[in-house]
Amino acid sequence: MEVIFTGPTGIVTARLRLTLSGCSSNQLEMPDGTSLELANDGVNDLGDRIRGLLGLNWTWQT
Repeated sequence: MEVIFTGPTGIVTARLRLTLSGCSSNQLEMPDGTSLELANDGVNDLGDRIRGLLGLNWTWQT
């Protein structure tokens, strides 16, 4: 899953990439090339939380 954050003029300000199956990998990428690995504790899965916040009714297999 990729969530793209944009500013008022449509310029990308950040990109959140989540791997929803297999080894969970969550990374926040900034336009300048820096990135931050986000923790996933398994109990509060970040993919599930983002999906819920956005109101997406997706299902996937792990």
